[in-house]
Amino acid sequence: MTAAAKWWKERRPEIVEDFEREVLGRVPKNVPKVTWEVTKTAEAKVGGHPVIGRQLVGHVDNSGDPDIKVDIQMTVCCRPMRRVRCR
Repeated sequence: MTAAAKWWKERRPEIVEDFEREVLGRVPKNVPKVTWEVTKTAEAKVGGHPVIGRQLVGHVDNSGDPDIKVDIQMTVCCRPMRRVRCR
């Protein structure tokens, strides 16, 4: 590639396509809906930094086979947002 415009028009879309297909993976068209519920929240410090931890459960709409219950458990830890004063 010798021109930036040609790179943006031709090569970049090829790289993005490869990345989505090979690294991220494709999302199937018929993915069931997941409804997330926060089950627990806790404040703590990690490495001296304040964090908020949340435990979540994702309830999957498995109406295609209702005899099978699908729940996804996940814990998320993030830094609290800073409050900004308006002057």
